[in-house]
Amino acid sequence: MALILKPGINWGIANYRNQGLSRFLVEQALKDWHGNCDGIYLFGNDSVKDFYPRFGFASASEYQCSRKAPTSNLNIKIDQLNMEEMPNLQLLKMKSADFNPYSLFSAENNEWLVLFYSTLFYKDKFWHIPQYETIVVADLKEIR
Repeated sequence: MALILKPGINWGIANYRNQGLSRFLVEQALKDWHGNCDGIYLFGNDSVKDFYPRFGFASASEYQCSRKAPTSNLNIKIDQLNMEEMPNLQLLKMKSADFNPYSLFSAENNEWLVLFYSTLFYKDKFWHIPQYETIVVADLKEIR
């Protein structure tokens, strides 16, 4: 099994900008992990697209897949999760900890990343389907 490192650092604290801290942290992480993992990946927005290449990182395309799916006349229960309620966050954390062993690039022990997106960006897009013991991330327009 390959060990792929995904650093979880947010550089956006205004009081600490332009002091070389980001450079120091990246250099230290690369030094500490050199020879101890099979790869390192990270997510970045346009504000850092010129920063990370200085350390040997290259941009890669992201992909998003979508499919229109029926939401009416279904014989299944679909509940929207309120991502401000602790039981829903705990359910999502538990489900996202069950990584996909069939994936070519699994994100084992990365449930914190799902929680990050679920509480900040997609909090109204998480749905629980108890019949299938599944949580779905979807933009559902109509639920019965």
